[in-house]
Amino acid sequence: YPDLIVSSWFAMYAPAGTPPAIVEKLSGEIRKIMATDAFRQKAAEQGAEARYMDPKQLGAYTQEELDRWGKVVKAAHISAN
Repeated sequence: YPDLIVSSWFAMYAPAGTPPAIVEKLSGEIRKIMATDAFRQKAAEQGAEARYMDPKQLGAYTQEELDRWGKVVKAAHISAN
């Protein structure tokens, strides 16, 4: 798979049906935390790059990842037992 690039990423999700005001509040607080020098330094120490995405961006990115890995699963004939 010469075109396959593998990386790991982490995200925080709220349960489906969480009121939009709560999602926005959580998102704002996460953004503030991720902007701190302490958070960025800790991420760098672990070899990670902290990159904030708002809920809309994260939803789009998650869908892109599902689509991308879905193609890999189908091409490799992977199935859950």
